Amino acid sequence: MAKLRVGNMQDLDAAENGTAIYVGDLENVYIHLSGTFVGTIKFQVSTDLGTTWLEFESHTAAALSAKLPPCNKIRAICSAYTSGTAKLQYGGDVRA
Repeated sequence: MAKLRVGNMQDLDAAENGTAIYVGDLENVYIHLSGTFVGTIKFQVSTDLGTTWLEFESHTAAALSAKLPPCNKIRAICSAYTSGTAKLQYGGDVRA
């Protein structure tokens, strides 16, 4: 039976790049976005440990979850910010 790992990502409350998180040991990685904010949050993935980032999805609304493609690092960036705080969590099954 797979072990689930869940963690918090950096809250975003300005136009900034969030901290990269290593998820190379996880399968079926998800990001959950919540909070009260006005801005645009982009999910990015990297397959080369953070040298190259690819945008996966972009959102302006909270309360959503997205399944990410296979990758070894993830991050969220706030590319446009007006107010509030975007809260992010990630999770996935630890590879056996």
